[in-house]
Amino acid sequence: FTNERVHKKFQEYVVEVFKEYAHPNTGWQTPLSSFWKSQKRLILCYDHEPAPVSDLFWPPIPQIWGNKQTVRGLYNYFRGVYKNFTS
Repeated sequence: FTNERVHKKFQEYVVEVFKEYAHPNTGWQTPLSSFWKSQKRLILCYDHEPAPVSDLFWPPIPQIWGNKQTVRGLYNYFRGVYKNFTS
């Protein structure tokens, strides 16, 4: 997107379309029972600063993509990634 106004408009549109299905951001430790009880199964994430326009947006989910050409290379990549997650 070209500017903050466009990001905000897009977020508002996403909320308008999905609000009846989206579970509000209650943190990653939220038990699944909260989703079942609310009948809302959708998690909306948005990876852009400043803060999203709605409490329906959760923090971004990190994506891990090794893009390695060998099993050994992939093993070493994930070993480093998981070491950083536990540190």
